[in-house]
Amino acid sequence: MDNNQSPQRNPRGLSESPPAVGDLSNCCCLEPLRIGIIGSGQIGGTIGKRWAEAGHQILFTSRNLDELAPLVAAAGPNARAGSVA
Repeated sequence: MDNNQSPQRNPRGLSESPPAVGDLSNCCCLEPLRIGIIGSGQIGGTIGKRWAEAGHQILFTSRNLDELAPLVAAAGPNARAGSVA
């Protein structure tokens, strides 16, 4: 980028850099949400970890709850594994 150019903006006028992890100031809610993820594989696990890092309470569930221990540990204190039944 040339010194005379302004930073790239997306169509909504926001800068390209994402907010800091754990920063809920730009979130639609001011309090953490309680989110349940049914099917905590590659995609669900990644999204759930990001939401947990942002301060939301996450419940991971899967057919094999025993296999979720590493995911819950990686997601941190805002995450747990359990059944929705």
